[in-house]
Amino acid sequence: MNRPYHILHIDDDPDYRALFVRAHGQSGLGGVLHNVPSTAQALLYLNRLPPYRLAPRPRLIVLDLGLPGFGGREFLELMRGETRFRSIAVVVLTGSEDEHDIDRCRALHVHDYLVKPDLYEDLVATIAAFDHWLIGSSSGAFSAS
Repeated sequence: MNRPYHILHIDDDPDYRALFVRAHGQSGLGGVLHNVPSTAQALLYLNRLPPYRLAPRPRLIVLDLGLPGFGGREFLELMRGETRFRSIAVVVLTGSEDEHDIDRCRALHVHDYLVKPDLYEDLVATIAAFDHWLIGSSSGAFSAS
């Protein structure tokens, strides 16, 4: 029996997290989606600290860069510095089209860098395309879309 894969979505905007949950449900991607509002919560989740003691290891992290405080950029650097987290695929889904952000993510071996789509239907299609990172290889290939 195949165990379900898990996706961790990190975004501080509660409306966008709700939209992401709805789009995930319509995308046909499957898997179990977990949402957290901050990198602090994501670190608790990944390290299985309360309230996430029983948290399953995600196969994919979908990360917004523009988070307040200890932001997405810093989280990504920390995560890529930890050997035990390097095998987790990371897709950046953010509002930033800044070339510096794209280059920095490429250097940190992000699997993909995507700008948040404006249309709901495009978000559904974007999430559906994550299947490559869930069932495909975890080679660390990068494409800036």
